[in-house]
Amino acid sequence: MARIKLPSYIKEGSGRMEDAVLVTRNGSSYMMVYKKQDRTATVGQKEVQDAFKTVVYDWKFITGIVKDSWDNCGDDENVSGYNAFIGENIPHRRAGEPLELCKGMGEEILVNFTAAPGSSSGEIACSFLPPEAGCHVSIFTRKDEEPGVKSPISRHDAGADPVSPFTITGLESGASYSIYAVVTDAEYGSAMTVSQSVAAVSVAG
Repeated sequence: MARIKLPSYIKEGSGRMEDAVLVTRNGSSYMMVYKKQDRTATVGQKEVQDAFKTVVYDWKFITGIVKDSWDNCGDDENVSGYNAFIGENIPHRRAGEPLELCKGMGEEILVNFTAAPGSSSGEIACSFLPPEAGCHVSIFTRKDEEPGVKSPISRHDAGADPVSPFTITGLESGASYSIYAVVTDAEYGSAMTVSQSVAAVSVAG
């Protein structure tokens, strides 16, 4: 840090001049090298930013009873369903794990849920034990992407008393998908209760 003498008509100085900063302290003026703040995100910060961006996008596809389950959870903790979903799932996304898509709200989970490539191109076969008689099953898919890349969530209606395995069609052959399943008391649009989601990962045939 260099000390400088200002002209008599300038009483004090401050501010940046090119690559130097002029500072006056206790009546003396000094010039210091200007160091630009490094705003480059660390690896950890970039991971959090990527996870946050994609999980926020995922929330846009959450509707109906699944969204209600998060709103109900949020009420219990004095936070919104949105904040509960984001806070729960950023660590999962950072770790490359399936999300917790739905909180339980009155139904038993779908037991022994697994997924495997289907026999035809673009198919994934989902196996499970049958839920309670009269219950409906909805299955959701999200194509796994690189960190920070958004991907839509799609719902596939397996109907009431579905037969296992249930085959999802129309997927991208060879692509990896996170697959989620929930049980509801009625058709998805009119359901009042829902199970906690279960998840699996599979490549489409």
